[in-house]
Amino acid sequence: MYDLKDIYSLLFSLSNDTGLMPFGLAVLYKDKKDEAINKREEFLNKCLEATVGVIPAKKVVDTANTESGWRPIHWLCYHNDLALIEKIASHGAALHQPEGTEGYYPIDIAGAFGNDRICKFLVLDYLVKIKERTKEST
Repeated sequence: MYDLKDIYSLLFSLSNDTGLMPFGLAVLYKDKKDEAINKREEFLNKCLEATVGVIPAKKVVDTANTESGWRPIHWLCYHNDLALIEKIASHGAALHQPEGTEGYYPIDIAGAFGNDRICKFLVLDYLVKIKERTKEST
């Protein structure tokens, strides 16, 4: 017999014809109403929780749309959603990879839409990663 967690895990790991799982589809949409934002964040959190032990979290937060090449990080930069960017970063999302069609980096998307806090976060994250790599190589 399956319990509810098993069912959620299965549902949240399915993908559509563009390769996106429910997490990736949910980041496409952002309503300005507080109630909708809270439900979206709740749903995204459930996606992450439900897939633990079923599929790697990195796959959930990094799967690219096969048509646009955008990953969740690109959509979150577009929507100015720093809180969720921080969350997917903690789950291993690649924050500094270009999308597959035009080569835009997440920081390009954030900057184009005036999302300065996200640009700052991405620059600082990149600098920290460079510093870590420098320490490792010495």
